Amino acid sequence: MIGSAAATVDLTALADDLVKAAASAQMSVMDVLLSMADDIAREMQREAPVDTGRLRDSIRVKNMGDHIVIGPEGVDYGVYVEYGTPPHDIRPRTGKALKFEINGKTVFASVVHHPGTKPNPFAERAAQNFLDRLTEKVADKGVKLILGDNSG
Repeated sequence: MIGSAAATVDLTALADDLVKAAASAQMSVMDVLLSMADDIAREMQREAPVDTGRLRDSIRVKNMGDHIVIGPEGVDYGVYVEYGTPPHDIRPRTGKALKFEINGKTVFASVVHHPGTKPNPFAERAAQNFLDRLTEKVADKGVKLILGDNSG
């Protein structure tokens, strides 16, 4: 018969170790997600259309604590590039007329009938490109593990 002192085990240290491991694993997961987010942001910058470069240069990774946001910051037209726009009228915000140049000539108009723009889903392409490469890497790693190649 086993004595009562030998039959008890203090699990406090094990519980503390498990809590530390979980916290460490959570930190590692966030590190991996941030690393992936940086890769996706770079891919998004490669896919972004460039006229002035303002949209491309505005792409940032923001750690919001419980989630990560990747995309243009401080540029209000990124959504219009990604999803396009329907035909719409442009009217002056102040004054009576819009002023712009066409073929080097100054033109004034009280309204412009814009035909809209086609979507250029650069963010979607970037995410898909990244996921395709990630899937390929994971598949390659799985094949190596199956074949017993632990070199990476």
